[in-house]
Amino acid sequence: MSYKKMFNIGYAVYLGLLILIYIFSPIKHGYQAIVILTLIFGIYNLVLMSKYEFKKHK
Repeated sequence: MSYKKMFNIGYAVYLGLLILIYIFSPIKHGYQAIVILTLIFGIYNLVLMSKYEFKKHK
């Protein structure tokens, strides 16, 4: 799979989980859950970027 396809799958999962957190999470813990989910998506993106090396254009 290509980087773009893996990123789009991860982003779709991220958005789906954000919606679920917004609906089912109590207000008291909603902000913490969203921040943690965003950090997990960021780590996923870093791992994905390290797997697919990009060449810099001159």
